[in-house]
Amino acid sequence: MNKGLHIRIMTLTFVFILFSGVMLLSDVYAQEPLTKLGRGISNATLGFLELPMNIQSVGKESGIGPAISYGLLKGAGRAILRTFLGIYETATFWIPIPDNFEPILTNPEFIFEKEE
Repeated sequence: MNKGLHIRIMTLTFVFILFSGVMLLSDVYAQEPLTKLGRGISNATLGFLELPMNIQSVGKESGIGPAISYGLLKGAGRAILRTFLGIYETATFWIPIPDNFEPILTNPEFIFEKEE
């Protein structure tokens, strides 16, 4: 076995064991990290849909002019935000940050939920 590969396997095993201990310290071990992982994957892969959804919602409320200007800017900003937060939540799903795996983007938490 290649020495570099052996060191990588040992390092990954150590990191896995270390983070497994962190996850066991949380109250609800299985559901919270998996919810964060699902939310992260959903937001990372579907974040781009914020653009047409915001154009449409602003168009329904205010007309075509605001939809083209404000709706486009709002959608682009939210698409970028949702996508990057999804990548972050996917990469850190096993770490209880923020507290108790709470969502960072809460209104809405998932893209197809209605805003409150």
